[in-house]
Amino acid sequence: VPMSISTADARELVSRAVGAYGPYSSLAGFNLFDEPGADRFASLATAMALVREHAPAVLPYLNLLPGTGEGYRAYVTSFVETVRPSVLSFDRYPLLAVGDDTGYFENWAIVRQAALDAGIPAWTYVQTLGFNGHRTPTTAEILWQVNVSLAYSAKGIQYFTYWTPDPARGEGFLPALITTDGHRTERWNAVRKINTQWLTPVGAQLKPLHPDSVVHAGETPLPAGAVGFAPTEVLASVSGAPFVIGTFSAGDGSATRWLLVVN
Repeated sequence: VPMSISTADARELVSRAVGAYGPYSSLAGFNLFDEPGADRFASLATAMALVREHAPAVLPYLNLLPGTGEGYRAYVTSFVETVRPSVLSFDRYPLLAVGDDTGYFENWAIVRQAALDAGIPAWTYVQTLGFNGHRTPTTAEILWQVNVSLAYSAKGIQYFTYWTPDPARGEGFLPALITTDGHRTERWNAVRKINTQWLTPVGAQLKPLHPDSVVHAGETPLPAGAVGFAPTEVLASVSGAPFVIGTFSAGDGSATRWLLVVN
């Protein structure tokens, strides 16, 4: 509902939250808002500063709307410049009831560049369930989202959703990783395997690296927002099925490069 509070009230709320939850090691941070419009950026900048003032050891977190085009690019740029987030997080769920979301790569390209320009990590959400206009993903489709995100520079992988939302919320949510009555689905097992057997070892290598480039090879036409492969001194040629290829460096001027090749 429409509401407003003073900065003093907001400071009091943050102080109370820190007092209530600060003693617990399980506190990772504070989720300040989900998918804000640009009209909220100034207020969220104040909230971000208050969390940093009263709880400097935890993460003040915000997640952005998805989008494409120059208007969306301006939205993301304004968010970064006004709010000064610690991470740049967004959600977009590409597995539609029929086909795939053609704006997925362009959305990722915009967020990737904004995060690189700001020198902050990019985070994203991975679709784990079916809901209005979206299909239930297979294990391969969950892993595909994870790997495309890694190639596009993601440093944080989140899942939408873990618990299946209450049916009263609407939007036609099907079972996610955990059902509404607390049972694990087959996708819980799939994600556990992805996290422990893939993201743990691969993330240990990728997380400290600097994302240099991401290109698409063998795709005609190229998806909107994608950059096509061209030979470089690092990678002279590719062959076979279409790939998304992320190139990474240590960021210390050394010549060593890493490639992540995603089918």
